[in-house]
Amino acid sequence: MRRDLKQLAYKRKHYPTHKLLGTISVNEPETFNGDLHLTLDNRTRHGLDFEYAKLSKYNQASIAEDQEWIDSLTSITGEVNRLRWSKLCADETLDWHIDPADWDRFVISVNVSSICELKTHKELISFTMNPGEVWYLNSCWSHRVVNNNPVERIALLGNFTLPV
Repeated sequence: MRRDLKQLAYKRKHYPTHKLLGTISVNEPETFNGDLHLTLDNRTRHGLDFEYAKLSKYNQASIAEDQEWIDSLTSITGEVNRLRWSKLCADETLDWHIDPADWDRFVISVNVSSICELKTHKELISFTMNPGEVWYLNSCWSHRVVNNNPVERIALLGNFTLPV
């Protein structure tokens, strides 16, 4: 897997590990047209390693940016790209991973609270993402999501440019 190591190091040094940006009201999608094979193809296309067994409980689906809540989201994040839904099965954990450094990532847990954990060189950071909260996540650090709920977790993910 190829990463821009200079950009990764820069973001680790100068960007916060995570930051609550605001809150919005987002309803669960009426339909979820995610396909695990499309998720895996997308990860391959972006040069992201994966192990099929570890992703078998996780799925993503891209969505159109014409949703009624887009204006409230972009008032918090600015321009958004690669907007998508994600699902994580009940009582499952998305394994540790690092995303490409050219993305600034936001995460909104839609239906349940979930735990996000990040590993830096010095500490393990754990915080709760409550429904509707818009979180910046410095995905240049190793991170994972824990869904300790008896129902699947639906989240909205997107990329944007974090002003620092």
